[in-house]
Amino acid sequence: MRVLITGARGFVGTRLSHRLEQLGFIPICVDVEEMDIQELDAVNETVCDENPDAIVHLAGISFVPAAAADPT
Repeated sequence: MRVLITGARGFVGTRLSHRLEQLGFIPICVDVEEMDIQELDAVNETVCDENPDAIVHLAGISFVPAAAADPT
């Protein structure tokens, strides 16, 4: 099973991708350097190209002051 993970280099994403590998899944790790999740065309292209069986969305800004400073 192929699992696309957004925010794969974050705290939870790194642990999830390692655990999925241990369980025999194929993690498809995507982070801000590979795709801007705010760009619909980029998201559609990535999903179509990678053809995942599941998607786990973990991308976001977890540092509250940074998120408050740039809410969009």
